[in-house]
This record gives sequence, structure tokens and C-alpha cells, in this order.
Amino acid sequence: MMPPGIPRSVRLQCSLAAAITNPASLVASDLQGLSPWDPDRLKPFRDGPNGDLVARALAADLGLHDLAAGDSLAVGLRTKEDVRLALQIAIAPASELRAGVRQLAAATFRKTIGNAVRKADRMMLSEHVGEEALLTATRQAETFWPSLSVYDTLDPGLLAAPQEPAQAHGEAAAAWSRPRLSREIALLPAILRQAWGILHACVDATDKTSGAMLRARFGAGLADLLPAGGLRGPAAAARSIPAPQCAVIFNLLQRKVPAWSTSID
Repeated sequence: MMPPGIPRSVRLQCSLAAAITNPASLVASDLQGLSPWDPDRLKPFRDGPNGDLVARALAADLGLHDLAAGDSLAVGLRTKEDVRLALQIAIAPASELRAGVRQLAAATFRKTIGNAVRKADRMMLSEHVGEEALLTATRQAETFWPSLSVYDTLDPGLLAAPQEPAQAHGEAAAAWSRPRLSREIALLPAILRQAWGILHACVDATDKTSGAMLRARFGAGLADLLPAGGLRGPAAAARSIPAPQCAVIFNLLQRKVPAWSTSID
């Protein structure tokens, strides 16, 4: 653990450097292969005496070497709280990200959640979104973060669980290629996958390095998950979230994920 007197901006840069040096510490396990070797086949080499070489090769294949923090990120980390938060989210433990995504889904899709009357839908929401986030949807979202509902299309399909991806067989399975999404995200209900898309788009719009880190960790397909609802004008063409909406999302996340609060340095 670094001494508390070190500025937060420096600590974040060090954490980013550590993630680049050891991508297996953050990247989803099912994305840690190097074509044509799948993650399980590569793991003995990652854990072996030449593990540093494998880590460097994996980081290069994931595009992480391109994230070596340049001057623009360093300046942003020193001067902009939103850039600091974007990077903190991008390198956060998976448990924190899951909590943030659940809260974001609850606030964004509060109308869909409120219209869920089937027992199966309510059980799914309780299991995947969680009771704490459901309280956000029913008691707080409309008051504190009403603008997020522009992404809510009231589509019943938001409550549908995805199907298991088809398994490859025979020789086709021998040549591994990195999935566009980690299984952890690909197998979530649509309501949570779209919340992941909003989170990534917000982080990416705030800081491109942080957005690239999230894509390296969980798959390039994150960029495809942003719902079209609420996007207008240039933002729609760029599949991006405007700065005022990013500020609302960050406000929600800082209030709901204690580790991301600005009161903690």
C-alpha cells in the first residue's frame, strides 16, 4: 500500500502502470488468452518462470501498452476530478464495478423496473440488480437523477436473460480468439448489459485512456452496448454521452459506491 501522503493523481497513475505490467490482475479471466492459445492453455506460461514475457505479450495484444500515461492524462489527473474518477472506475475491482452497474441500471431503467409485474421478472431483478439498487429505482432515481431515464425505452426485452453462446466444436475450437465481451457481461440480463454500455461510454467520453482500459478488461464489445435512447445530434452520431449527462452519472456513482466518493482520498 502506498503512503497516504502521495497525491491521488500519482496513486492512480501507479495503479494504471501496475495494471499494464500485470494485466492478469484486472482483465477478465476468459479474455486472457493469446491467439491461438486460450486462457487455460496459456495460464501455465503466465505462472511460470517466463511469466513477465507472457504478461508483456498479453498487454501488447490487449492494446494496454498504448495506454502508457502521457502528459495529457497526467495533467487531467492533477486538475480534473472527473478524469480522476474515470480512471478510478476503469481500474476498480470487479466487485465495485458490479455495484456501480447495478445502481446505474436501477436509476436509468426505473420505469421498466416499475412496470415489471411478472413474478419471473421481479425475481430476476432481485437476483441480478439487487434489493439495494431496487430501492434506488423506486425511492430516489426520479428525484435525484431523472435525466437518466432518457435511455429507458420501456422495452420488455430489457428484462430478458441472454442465451448461452454457442459452443465451438472440433477443429474450429482449436484456434482461440478473444471474445468481444467477457462471459461475466455477455451472460447478464439486457438491463445490466446496457448499464455497462452507459458506464463505459461515460468513462470513455471523460477520458479515452480510461475507456480503453475498460475495453481491455471486459471486451471491445462494451462500445456496442450503449442504448440508442437519449442520444441526439452529434452525440448520437458518435455514440457518445454528453458532458452534462456524464456529470449526472458520476454523481450517482459517487453517492452509491463508497470507494468512489470524493470524500475518500
